[in-house]
Amino acid sequence: MILSNCTCGSEPVCEPGAVGGRNWDVCCFECGARSAVFPNRTEAVMSWNQINKVDVVINTPEEVQAGGVIEHFIQQIRGRVSAI
Repeated sequence: MILSNCTCGSEPVCEPGAVGGRNWDVCCFECGARSAVFPNRTEAVMSWNQINKVDVVINTPEEVQAGGVIEHFIQQIRGRVSAI
């Protein structure tokens, strides 16, 4: 599965966590954006790609720093996946 570029334009990395490779996430080393943690690479990439397809309007820099926008979209995506 192809990993979409970050919203900042940089190429992110999908990597396993330290505990046996059963916890995957996607992160951008340029801007620090990070996905939630998933049990496999496919779910991590799918989540990242969905987040980056959404047009996000951020009103203040504080919203970016809080990570609230990305976390909000992760929760929306999880809701869509569990409804299927």
